[in-house]
Amino acid sequence: MQHSLRLIPDALRTHKMLAPVPLTPDHAQIDAFIPEDFWRVEMKRQVPGRPPQTVDFNWKRGRIYDRTMAIILLERCLRGGEGVVIDVRGGQKTKRRPVPLQTIKLQQLASRYLRLSADRTMDEAEKLYQKGILSYPRTETEVFNRSIDLNGLVQMQTESNDWGAYAANLLNADPNNPTANAFQWPREDSSRNDEAHPPIHPVRFAHAGDFENNEQRLLYELVARHFLACCSRDAIGVDSCVEVEMGGYPMPEADSEDECDEGGEAMGAAGAHAVRPRRRTWTDKEEEEKRDAGQWVDGELFEARGLQVLQRNWLDVYRYERWSGRQLPTMRVGDRFVPDELRLSAGRTAPPLPLSEEQLLGLMERHGIGTDATMADHIKKVQERNYVVKDGGLRFRPRPLGVALLEGYKAMGVNGMGMPNLRAAMERDCNEVAAGRMQKEDMVRRCAEQMKQIFDIAAQHVHLLSAAVGRRLGGLGLDDHSDDDYDNGDDEGDGGGGGGGEWPSNG
Repeated sequence: MQHSLRLIPDALRTHKMLAPVPLTPDHAQIDAFIPEDFWRVEMKRQVPGRPPQTVDFNWKRGRIYDRTMAIILLERCLRGGEGVVIDVRGGQKTKRRPVPLQTIKLQQLASRYLRLSADRTMDEAEKLYQKGILSYPRTETEVFNRSIDLNGLVQMQTESNDWGAYAANLLNADPNNPTANAFQWPREDSSRNDEAHPPIHPVRFAHAGDFENNEQRLLYELVARHFLACCSRDAIGVDSCVEVEMGGYPMPEADSEDECDEGGEAMGAAGAHAVRPRRRTWTDKEEEEKRDAGQWVDGELFEARGLQVLQRNWLDVYRYERWSGRQLPTMRVGDRFVPDELRLSAGRTAPPLPLSEEQLLGLMERHGIGTDATMADHIKKVQERNYVVKDGGLRFRPRPLGVALLEGYKAMGVNGMGMPNLRAAMERDCNEVAAGRMQKEDMVRRCAEQMKQIFDIAAQHVHLLSAAVGRRLGGLGLDDHSDDDYDNGDDEGDGGGGGGGEWPSNG
């Protein structure tokens, strides 16, 4: 009798071990998410000036999930009356220019900034390469060879009406002037170099008539601006952070009007958490003496951060990225002030968002799924097979078929089929063969043994897959006992080899 696994329609076959639902966050976690209410204390200070400046202080606790405790802590701050600056720190800050562009990064940036899918990005980049406009777009290299005339490539970009003046300034600026944004050789701190192709860069300047569509124009602009940013100086700024304590107070001494707990600390009629200091303020000397004596109760801590950008440099051409902030007014340790606003705000937690294409590419790279030449195709396949759909926000949401497969794999004991481990291990072994550290025969044998082990387990429990699909899609039409007609030739039952989806170590 024909085995029931052969009855599974082609739409359910995963081929090449593609995970039907893109990695984390788990769709089940999103579906089962229960929102929680939270509260935070907000503090603002209005600083006189022209114009006046409002400084927002962030509560260092972040948020708490107990409204009663939040109210108690707010009252403590209100009773404190004054905020005291306890720390001021800051210094020069650098925002580094980007590294030269490789394929996966190009796909991520195009998804983030241009809303292009990975496969569309590669299709248009290939066309620009064939026209001699861009370098070869499939590369893992992030370091330029010193033999390439980068100055000449920058010179070509001076024709642009949009970034041509920036390119000209790179070439004309005095390289010995530390404040001038003069040409710099791109970063060489990356170890990624396939030694076959250079990073992606414009080979020549392209005019409007060179592009077949707007996507090509936008993609070329992204590559050109990225290249010029790589040849620029880092952005320089000065950041500052002011930390303020609110509601600190000295431990009160017990007297006839206060009730004391067993430890001797005065509690008062309102209870241990409702602090009622006898005075609203204390001098610096009094506070220091109490702190030294261990008789000071710390208040709530708040901080404000500021940034002043001194030299934008590469950010002037890389319009996709922003680096900005508000410069804080001068504050010194020991300064005291009464907040202009001190209140409790409420919020509610939200479930994690589904994966974006940019995030998925990063996870595939981290887990070793696919190469720069195949990742876009993998992502396209899981959509074509109706495992996931990309929503209007360019995030992947699982389809019933993808969820059914994952649930079926788990029920059969081969949930590793829906995880990245199997494919990643196979690709690592392929790389080992290519590097001469493993024999091809050993790699094929290992892969075949692993796949047979998983196949045997799945063959024994295919009815569980049918049930999972039935719950989501209406079933495969398989008889629950159809697997009884199949003998896998293995008397050891499950064998325990398919659930984890990981290969044995090379050792």
